Amino acid sequence: MEKEKWYKYKCNSCNFEDEIPEFILDELFVLSKLEGVEGDGTNCPECGFKMKPQGFIYR
Repeated sequence: MEKEKWYKYKCNSCNFEDEIPEFILDELFVLSKLEGVEGDGTNCPECGFKMKPQGFIYR
């Protein structure tokens, strides 16, 4: 079984951390382009601030 790539994100405002699978980020990017929305869907679910990538892991 092939391991999946997950990206670590951290909010610079409230320090919330999350891990997001690569395929979800790809889908969010495509949806944002189709809908003409700025951004890639990686806003913090806790405070709404933009989350920053911190690296990735394989699961």
